Amino acid sequence: LATLTHRLTPPWMARISSRVGFTPGHHDDGSDDPQRIALELAAMNPRMYRTILADRRALLAAHPLDVQVRDLGQPVLAILGGRDRLYPSAPTAARYRAAGARVVVIDDAGHAVNIDRPVEVADLIREFARRPTPD
Repeated sequence: LATLTHRLTPPWMARISSRVGFTPGHHDDGSDDPQRIALELAAMNPRMYRTILADRRALLAAHPLDVQVRDLGQPVLAILGGRDRLYPSAPTAARYRAAGARVVVIDDAGHAVNIDRPVEVADLIREFARRPTPD
């Protein structure tokens, strides 16, 4: 069923679905090519749906990301979008902070923070790499 759904998904539906990850007003896929989302969908392995929608959900239910962060015992930087429509940033940030992560919320970014604000994300990662623990 996933393979059939994958093959039959029209490009317009892929573009609409992709909007959830980005802030309102942001170009659908972060590029100047309106066909990019459709091309990426066509190149994707249809098993991805099961991995993301079922397997990942079960794995995270058994071992949530904040628990994984705590168990790492290493410095962690979590960069969240303040306008994330998939995972509200305030409770997510609180969970990561409680697990010991350094959290930065970019207020005007959505779920795909690295697409919405690539320069800001790169700067944060560079700074974290230089100083992974607070002074």
